[in-house]
Amino acid sequence: VPMSIAVGLGVDEVLDGWRQDAGIAVITTILFAAAVGGASWALYRARLRKLSTMEELADTLNFNRQIIEHSEIGISVHRQDGQCIQVNPALSAIVGGTQEELLQVNFRNLETFKQSGAPELAEDTLKNGLELVEDTLKNGNVHRLQAKAITPFGKELWLQWTFASFVERGERFLLALLRDVTAIQVAREELESANIQLRLLSTTDGLTGIANRRNFDEVLAIESRRATRQSQPLALAMIDIDFFKAYNDHYGHQDGDECLRQVAGLLKHCICRAGDLVARYGGEEFVFLCPATTADTALALAEAFRAELEKLALPHAQSPFGVVTVSIGVAAMVPDNTEQANCLLLRLADEALYLAKRDGRNRVALGESNQ
Repeated sequence: VPMSIAVGLGVDEVLDGWRQDAGIAVITTILFAAAVGGASWALYRARLRKLSTMEELADTLNFNRQIIEHSEIGISVHRQDGQCIQVNPALSAIVGGTQEELLQVNFRNLETFKQSGAPELAEDTLKNGLELVEDTLKNGNVHRLQAKAITPFGKELWLQWTFASFVERGERFLLALLRDVTAIQVAREELESANIQLRLLSTTDGLTGIANRRNFDEVLAIESRRATRQSQPLALAMIDIDFFKAYNDHYGHQDGDECLRQVAGLLKHCICRAGDLVARYGGEEFVFLCPATTADTALALAEAFRAELEKLALPHAQSPFGVVTVSIGVAAMVPDNTEQANCLLLRLADEALYLAKRDGRNRVALGESNQ
């Protein structure tokens, strides 16, 4: 009888091989999927970064646009051929033209400025501005220009431009920034005027309008140094109104002040060469200082003034002459040093004035050391 032998394998034994092959397949599949997934993730992340960059760029462009649109500084952009391609509302508000009109402006065609309704600029300002613009476009230099402009309605404006350039897609553009600095300029001019007035007040005699004692002392020091350095003569005259106290007592201080103004005005008229200085020295005393002037010339100037005042015939009831007169002491020298001019010259002129009074007043005398 034939015999059949059945050989049986356990389930685990049967599946071991399959599991091994399947494991390899699964691992391979997972690795492949991982590889494909990794590439996809990398692409996804790159796309996210790109989108993020684009969003940031858009945000930046929007931010810049908001700045330009809401800036109080006028902004315009021009091509190299001069044509304006962008303006902001502030520019329109400053210069007066509409944005549409300003976009027609070409800085290489001056007629377009007039047609835009923009303020009128002087020809030399336009020429200077164009030269700065050309240098900005050619060399990339930043320039600033400030000038006065007249609006079509006749209003004066002070405008300040800043010219810069930038490159976009290989083409250079002009960026023009414009500020209305009228208020600043007006304030500056008012300050300068106030400073001038302050200097005048500090150096001018309030009653007579000529230089005061302080101004005289400063100019004497300056001219003394100059005369010493250049070995030139320096002349000084001291003037005293004769019997002025009696004049004040008789006519009153108001008329006395008017008398001082009349004398000062005539003195300024008579001593009027370039470099000459007339000043109120104090009370009824006046002085004049003449650089590069000899004693003879100073005497002639003093005598001419004395004679003109006598001819003016201002009434003086308390004077033996019947009119307002002056006594004058003159001194002149070539100083060896500044101290000598400041001290000795004043002393000599004062001594000469004493001589003029001693000898009867209404006359001119020369310092004794110069005789």
